Amino acid sequence: MLSFKKKSQIIMEFMLLTSMLLVMAILIIESINQNRSLYETREYILIKDTAAKIQGEISLASSVEDGYSREFELPKNISNKNYNMSLKNNTLIVWINSTNPQYITIIAVPVLNITGYLKKDINTITRSNSIIRIN
Repeated sequence: MLSFKKKSQIIMEFMLLTSMLLVMAILIIESINQNRSLYETREYILIKDTAAKIQGEISLASSVEDGYSREFELPKNISNKNYNMSLKNNTLIVWINSTNPQYITIIAVPVLNITGYLKKDINTITRSNSIIRIN
């Protein structure tokens, strides 16, 4: 039969092991949450950069003389995800549809009045008769 001293030692070791496992589980969960947060931040920055690139191309075309023409390329995916773009009412909207409905990344930036549409590939922006056209 186990003595009282051995029983208490087994209980203490069990409590210590359980506590260590609990702390490790908490650290792993926190690490996963931080990783997800970093990924979402990276995704946001990439979308914002894409919107800023488009905004800059439109701004440049508006500040030059008629006859301006330039090609620029937009990525096919952002963070290995499909994204969408829309030009409406002098606003450029870029967004990623997320599998998590609680987290959808949307960027909206003002742009000058333009005609045309954007595509995920090579776009051509031109200025003629003071009108800016894309594609």
